[in-house]
Amino acid sequence: MLKTLRLKPFDKRGFPFDLPVLQNFKEIEIDLPITIFIGDNGCGKSTILETLAYSIGLPTISSKSIETDGSLKAAKLLAPYFQLSWTNKTRQGLFFRAEDFTGFIRSVNELRSAFDKDMQDFEASLEGHSLERVRGMITGQKNALIEKYGSDLNAYSHGEGFLKIFESRFTQKGIYILDEPEASLSPLRQLSLILLIKEMVQQRGAQFILATHSPILMGIPNAKLLELRDGLITQTSFEETEHYRITKGFLENREQFLRFL
Repeated sequence: MLKTLRLKPFDKRGFPFDLPVLQNFKEIEIDLPITIFIGDNGCGKSTILETLAYSIGLPTISSKSIETDGSLKAAKLLAPYFQLSWTNKTRQGLFFRAEDFTGFIRSVNELRSAFDKDMQDFEASLEGHSLERVRGMITGQKNALIEKYGSDLNAYSHGEGFLKIFESRFTQKGIYILDEPEASLSPLRQLSLILLIKEMVQQRGAQFILATHSPILMGIPNAKLLELRDGLITQTSFEETEHYRITKGFLENREQFLRFL
């Protein structure tokens, strides 16, 4: 759905405009259903993904909207310079950052508490048919919340909670921007996430844009790998990534690898 990303000329200074990757930015073709940005910490992956999500107006799991989230200040500054071209423009999908997870649990629990409080208030002021009708409405809303996210997200491990959110929010054709979704996922859970992504692409026609440090997620079949290095964005293959080479070298000869550290 999203075809290309261009950057208008700018004469701004300071972050994020001083990032080398933005100083040297070339048009990016997003011509596969799955695009994965890789690179070292601080290279600009998250800034690009956050600005994309802000420019599109994607929903988030944060307790704040993408418009009011103060952590997206850089994305708000950069968004006017992003030029996006589409085959089919959409605002459906999801923007997920690992750091939003705690706030999301809090907001879900607050919503459940609000349902309980509303029910207490109505039981004190209504009776008969009116009370039964309101009770049915509130119970239906609360049950829908439980069916979607479970009875208690706090009862899950972080990794289980991440997957529960992905399972409940990967529901329709749209754009899903995931910034380091592997943060709390074990290798086995990462494989489960790959399965979810593949099913969404094949069955729903969804589009995924990820930033990751995980060699497992980088290995998603038929994904486009864009590596940020030395201020440039270049397409690469799985075996050519630094993450793959370091991980492979470590696993094949761990003792010798560690001896030189």
